[in-house]
Amino acid sequence: MDSQPSEHLDDVLMALPFNQRAAVVLRFYCGWSTKEIAAAMDCPANSVGPWITRGLERMRRELS
Repeated sequence: MDSQPSEHLDDVLMALPFNQRAAVVLRFYCGWSTKEIAAAMDCPANSVGPWITRGLERMRRELS
């Protein structure tokens, strides 16, 4: 393997669309709640869950 696992993870994360990437980072790296993410991203709270779900699904596909 040419790169470290964390570098590959960073590449996969950076390939996500902005909203998915931001939601995933704020939830799993920062530990923010859905309400906190929605407030920071100035969006409805019900948008955050689908962004996280789609982002994680895409990351799983890329990492497998």
